[in-house]
Amino acid sequence: MNQTIDHFDIHATFDLMKKDKSRMNVADLKMDGCRYLGSMYQNNIVGKLFKRLKSVSNLPSQCPVMKGKLYEIRNYTFISDEFPPGAPESKWQVRIKLLKRSELVSNIFIEGSVVYNT
Repeated sequence: MNQTIDHFDIHATFDLMKKDKSRMNVADLKMDGCRYLGSMYQNNIVGKLFKRLKSVSNLPSQCPVMKGKLYEIRNYTFISDEFPPGAPESKWQVRIKLLKRSELVSNIFIEGSVVYNT
């Protein structure tokens, strides 16, 4: 971060990738970033994801997010509890925008796939 951020918003989209390479939007979430860091969303799927994310990262647990610090997420693997029951095998993408007063501060892009071991 090149500036300290006292407050930010998160805009996250979750898309399933179809075989024809088109996207099917599954979720479009907007939330208060500082409340998310403080685990205010802990009782839903987003909170479950963040709880494990914190265990493999040095993300702050509250605002402000300090400038000059490199934040890292290492070796994160989704587990089945973080997906809705019966989620089909598929490829997916998550796009996360961190916004400060509607101005883009950071863009995060994650892609993966759901594969069942049989």
